[in-house]
Amino acid sequence: LKQSNIHVMNDDDDDDDDDDDDEDEEDDDGDDSSSSSSASDEDDDEDDDDDDDDEDGDTRMVVEPAESDSSDADDDEFAHVQTLSIPKAGRLKPPAQDDDSDSDSVAESDSDDDEEQDEDNDAAAMDESSDSDDSDDDSSKTSRARQKSRSAKRLEKKREERRLAEREMALLDDGRKPESASDFERLLMASPQSSYLWIQYVAFHVSMSEVDKARAVANRALKQISFREEEEKFNVWMALLNLENMYGTPQTMASVFERALKQNDAKKTYLKVANMYEMSDKTELAEQCLRRVCKKFNTDQDVWMELTRFLFRQERQDEARQVLPTALQTVPKQHHIMLITANARLEFKMDNGSPERGRTYFEGIVSNYPKRVDVWNMYLDMEVGLAHRAVKAVRDKYGLSAEDVADASSLKSKQRQALAKAKRTNAAAIRRLFERAIVLKVSSKKIRFFFKKYLAYEKAFGSAESAEHVKDAAKQYVQRQLAAAAASAGGSTASGSEDESDSEDSSSGSDSDSDSDSDSDSE
Repeated sequence: LKQSNIHVMNDDDDDDDDDDDDEDEEDDDGDDSSSSSSASDEDDDEDDDDDDDDEDGDTRMVVEPAESDSSDADDDEFAHVQTLSIPKAGRLKPPAQDDDSDSDSVAESDSDDDEEQDEDNDAAAMDESSDSDDSDDDSSKTSRARQKSRSAKRLEKKREERRLAEREMALLDDGRKPESASDFERLLMASPQSSYLWIQYVAFHVSMSEVDKARAVANRALKQISFREEEEKFNVWMALLNLENMYGTPQTMASVFERALKQNDAKKTYLKVANMYEMSDKTELAEQCLRRVCKKFNTDQDVWMELTRFLFRQERQDEARQVLPTALQTVPKQHHIMLITANARLEFKMDNGSPERGRTYFEGIVSNYPKRVDVWNMYLDMEVGLAHRAVKAVRDKYGLSAEDVADASSLKSKQRQALAKAKRTNAAAIRRLFERAIVLKVSSKKIRFFFKKYLAYEKAFGSAESAEHVKDAAKQYVQRQLAAAAASAGGSTASGSEDESDSEDSSSGSDSDSDSDSDSDSE
């Protein structure tokens, strides 16, 4: 009866015994005062015995299960009420009626009590056996329920430990993507100078539609990242500017932009913000930003080229071509060649450009500076690039692979014709340009570079005969170089022999002079 509340209730027989006791006490009060002291003492003793018998009488204990934290199975086991009977120790003796019948009544009561006690003992034994069987069944059920409850608790504990272990392993995994603000805070404690983590944290709040928190995280990153980490800090500034551009107001964007200009490289910040505006389809703001930076850094060729590219992307070629004359007036002369070649490359690369105009730019430079190998190399790359783009267009149109382009024998006639036409794109102009480059009066190392480039072009777009032509031209160049070297070597030896003869003549003349001098001295 573990942790149970026990309530004791008397049987109906006990209530009847109490009534008999009350009547006996009233009869005793009405007895004659002449009763002997021994009789009264006996009556008192009998009354005491009766009281003891009442206290030890049959009782029933109702056992109610105590509240516990076990599972529902335990509650079901203790839902019934267990009843245990406690046998009576004896019966009450009838009180004495008068002095003469005391001995007879006592004897009769003793015999009756003995018989009744035997009967009660037999009944109590039977009740105890039945109660013990019931208690054994209940205890077995309770023990099974407790065992099940313990196993369930152990299983749940193991599951919880497994979940905790998996969570700890996930936290130790550096490649795991953070999923909450606490994960980002934990990672930032380990890498507080990482702009990548800070920007991810900002993006996390933006994805949760928490723009104010994202702005607060960006400002916190600017304060926490060291001033020595200029690149990391600049990345956070760009993230904050992008945030204000997408979710802020023009006033907040202008405020953050001014702060960024003061704390970062102004030219770099202008160009980044202009690109940001262009990507968000705010072309007017982008153009204003670019023209502002061109005015502020008018001697820098890069800012002028950014403005030219922007105008080309906006399909405003005429305005883009007007930028070059303006830039040449402010950019130093030592940067004019690079500025012109950059514009020429744009004419070749842009879909709305003019390759013919680009050739004009390049021809003007190589005519005035024929030994600028870097310009020749860019010129050749632009021309060959046109052929590559033509071949790529055919491949995309017919879904051809690189192997099909290399070996067109397996292609259909229409595909072969289209591919051959693409390979012949500007082929004559390219070969003329290579022939001009391989006869330049530059070092043999640079000429060898042009020959390699020429041979690679013929293998990709030409034929076997054209490739052999390049090899023969390379052999002829080597022979010319050897002949020139031999001639220079022969000329140096001839001049050396003439010098030696002249020195011998001068030495003999000096000897004769010395002899004559000595003769005159002797005379």
